[in-house]
Amino acid sequence: MTDRTQVENAVRQLRETFGPAGVLVNNAAIEGWCKFDQLTDEMWDRSFAVNMKGTFIVTQTVLPDMEAAGWGRIINVSALGGQMGGAFDMTHYNASKGAMITFTKSLAIGLGSKGITVNTVSPGFIDTPMARRSIDAGLFPVDPALIIASYPIARLGTADDVAAAAAFFASEEAGYITNQTLGVNGGCYD
Repeated sequence: MTDRTQVENAVRQLRETFGPAGVLVNNAAIEGWCKFDQLTDEMWDRSFAVNMKGTFIVTQTVLPDMEAAGWGRIINVSALGGQMGGAFDMTHYNASKGAMITFTKSLAIGLGSKGITVNTVSPGFIDTPMARRSIDAGLFPVDPALIIASYPIARLGTADDVAAAAAFFASEEAGYITNQTLGVNGGCYD
């Protein structure tokens, strides 16, 4: 995700197989738990490289297709921690996901007149391998069951919940919706 040449090569192959890009979902991410006072420059940089620089490179690479078509959908997958902050031991992850929300807003303002919408899906506690690793390792400062029980919809979210939000933003029905952050979080944050 952080190597522009590799991204450009992959996008070229996708264009040859499927044609120009019309919808982009930026969903690649890494997380990492680390006490703030032990957070290294390398950890900070890696989080921003994958979570933000990768999003920037891929978006910049496919954007000409959307501009040429006069239509496009860009959906960035952020995180609840990017909206409201989160675990102190994930400051670098949360900061990179907050940057993604601001990146979305800036793109939406600049691309709306070109027929391109840009929105963010912001998942809360979703049942993914990444979340399961953190649960199994006991990394959450509060018991995850207590966190889930406090949600109006008291369950872990699913990948399908997030995919449904992204599919909506990619649809024609969402053609007048841009510059928005949709929380897929069981109602725990608006």
